[in-house]
Amino acid sequence: MAVALFNTGEETHKGSVLWSDLGLKGKQLVRNLWLKKNLVYFADGFSPVVPPHGTVLIKVGTPKNIKA
Repeated sequence: MAVALFNTGEETHKGSVLWSDLGLKGKQLVRNLWLKKNLVYFADGFSPVVPPHGTVLIKVGTPKNIKA
């Protein structure tokens, strides 16, 4: 599942997404889609720092062939 966090403001903002809001449970792998890098597993959600007028685009979910 892809998730985008937008910051339309003039200052850096800490965004937040909870797995429960996405209908997900347990640890989930987060991948930064623009950097093409897996981050780590997060238990309940993800809270990145989003720069002014910036966007963070992530993929959330553990691939079926990887154990969390």
